[in-house]
Amino acid sequence: MKSYNSNIFYKSKNNKLKKNIEPERLSRPSDPYFIALTIFSAWILSLSGYEKLFFNIDILLLILVFWCIYERFQIGLCLSFVFGILVDVHSTEILGKNAIFYIFTIYFITSLKSRILRFDLYGQTFHMVSIFLIAKFISQSVEAWLYGYWLGWKWSIGPILTALLWPVICWFLLLLQKYTNNKHVN
Repeated sequence: MKSYNSNIFYKSKNNKLKKNIEPERLSRPSDPYFIALTIFSAWILSLSGYEKLFFNIDILLLILVFWCIYERFQIGLCLSFVFGILVDVHSTEILGKNAIFYIFTIYFITSLKSRILRFDLYGQTFHMVSIFLIAKFISQSVEAWLYGYWLGWKWSIGPILTALLWPVICWFLLLLQKYTNNKHVN
């Protein structure tokens, strides 16, 4: 009995598989200073207030998720909570709203990490959309409970657009990581 191969549809004439954007495994552990630099840069960028202009696209969350997937022991729930509180303090929202969003997102990412890494970047994007929407829904439910009324569904645009940036951010950070690995080898 033959097993079903889902890659049948991607075979070319040379019987080689056409590659999508495949996420590469990092050949060696990332430099902690590089991780800290990317997270700090994303946090500084989030302080600039670009989120108000671009439907709440959260670059800091994407960077935290990337490092949580590729360097699991460097990024965890505590760090996501701290950055969530820092974003809340800066944006003058309910203290803990973004912290809840970040914590649930990182929790879902760590629990689904092995599944997410089996897909290419476009397949990972579908996982990111669902994870970001579920985590944001939990955050919005807590906010609606505190306010006493539902704030509407306009908030769902931000997590969807953030997740659509996943292939770009992931490709860029993997490219930078490959460059720094080659720099250390030479």
